[in-house]
Amino acid sequence: MSTLPKGDVAVVMHVGPCDRMETTYAALSTWVAERGREPAGAPWEVYLSDPAAEPNPETWRTEVFLPLR
Repeated sequence: MSTLPKGDVAVVMHVGPCDRMETTYAALSTWVAERGREPAGAPWEVYLSDPAAEPNPETWRTEVFLPLR
């Protein structure tokens, strides 16, 4: 069992295969820094696509959440 942190969080939608998520994480970090915020913990991912139902990885969607201080 896990518990999500309380407080502000930045979220971004990644579309495409998981092996290209570095650019999504970089964009999220830039967005956070440009607003004078800082990460308050580890990010987490929510996978919205089922590869068995959507075999084309270009259509896969993943939400990336980053808690903020």
